[in-house]
Amino acid sequence: MFKMAQWYDSSKSRRAGFHLKQSNLRNRLGIAGLTACVAIALLSTGSTAHAFCLDEAYQHAAGNDPKFLQAQAQYDAARQKYPQARAQMLPQASAQLEWGRYGTSANLFGVNVSGSNSAAYGAAQVTQAVFNMPALYDLSRAKEFEESARQQLEVAKQELMIRVSDACFDLLSAREKLQSADDEVEALTQLESDTRRMAQLGMKTVGDTAEIEARRSLAQSDQVVATSEVEARKVRYETLLGSEIDFSHWPRLVMRGTSPRIPAGEYQPQDNPSYQQAYRDVQVARYEAKRINAEHLPTVNLFGSYSRGPNPNLRGLTDSSNFHQSAFGVQVSIPIFSGGSVHYREVEALHVTEQYQDHLLEVSQQLSADHRETLSALESIGQRIRALQQSLQAARLAYDSSLKAHQVGYSTTYETLNLRTDISNTRQKLFESYLDALKLQLKLKGILGTLNEQSLVAVDSFLVGNAAAESK
Repeated sequence: MFKMAQWYDSSKSRRAGFHLKQSNLRNRLGIAGLTACVAIALLSTGSTAHAFCLDEAYQHAAGNDPKFLQAQAQYDAARQKYPQARAQMLPQASAQLEWGRYGTSANLFGVNVSGSNSAAYGAAQVTQAVFNMPALYDLSRAKEFEESARQQLEVAKQELMIRVSDACFDLLSAREKLQSADDEVEALTQLESDTRRMAQLGMKTVGDTAEIEARRSLAQSDQVVATSEVEARKVRYETLLGSEIDFSHWPRLVMRGTSPRIPAGEYQPQDNPSYQQAYRDVQVARYEAKRINAEHLPTVNLFGSYSRGPNPNLRGLTDSSNFHQSAFGVQVSIPIFSGGSVHYREVEALHVTEQYQDHLLEVSQQLSADHRETLSALESIGQRIRALQQSLQAARLAYDSSLKAHQVGYSTTYETLNLRTDISNTRQKLFESYLDALKLQLKLKGILGTLNEQSLVAVDSFLVGNAAAESK
């Protein structure tokens, strides 16, 4: 993920420290992964490096997120289009059974031939399409429709991966702010104790102590705000996953490395699922237009029928002789005039096709712009990370020097407090920059069409590799 001198990766430690409790409302996916993750988390709470299990979190979100489940259901529904279209080309069979009591009242040449009787009648018919161009276009259209839905599902998967990782990063960012506020309170408490001792010796004034107390009160208020933010983002993350999380064993991250790695792969828009979906939509619209145009063509069917029962013309009479009839032949249907409805539907379909073509061009242009912007942002954020690292190192050196001078009375309290604030602010900016770089890397993989669960495993491994001893 970043160019680093040392890399930590362990299949055991990668599963540690991430505890999920499946919600009762959702229990569809990831049960096996949940069991393994929870079990190892409970067994390895004493480990020095814990994982964040982004891939496991994605599996839980895939079984809970309504937007993803909608895309899954839509794909499952689209898969039924092809069998429906194919059914039009298969033999069609029907049967008719009839039983009743029939009565006839008639006078034939002055002779009363009225009568009634009970009779049964049965008929069967089989047809087979031989030439039906609209049905053939329906087959091709159904294939493209299913592929479009599959690409839409891929888009939903990538969006869900991005949302899961972003929610995790937001939680990490909020937790870092809280930990920084804790560090600030602890450091100011120690500094206040030293300043009071020095004030008793006449080396500091009451004003110095008051300034430190004011800064500590501000840091404590920051603690309260940060705690609320952590809880809010934790709830948002749990809502997305449909599970409760326990990140008490998540270690504090000490980000290392300088420049973010650029994901490998040459940009080709046809590799992106959003582009593929837009392209398949164009194909669906084209086949729909062809299908409508084909309604002008004749259709040819083979048919065969057989019926048995009383003579239909003698039902109700005393004549109970059976009547047999069979037929086999070719049926040709030639459309002549439909009031212009076929023409206007074809014109509508052509305009819809043009609409999808414009959408395909829009998607292509947007992907190209996103690719350039993301690459540029990755390069610039690498420079920002290097600058912040240098600034943080300089701020720490200046603070250490000022603290030593403060302890012997050669540095003002105000200067020492400002340097301490600079360290906290710079470290938070550096932390946010690392998270932004991770977000940009995942976004670029999504544009290149290479974003998958292994990408989340790679991010998880990077976070594990940076789970070292705390550095203030």
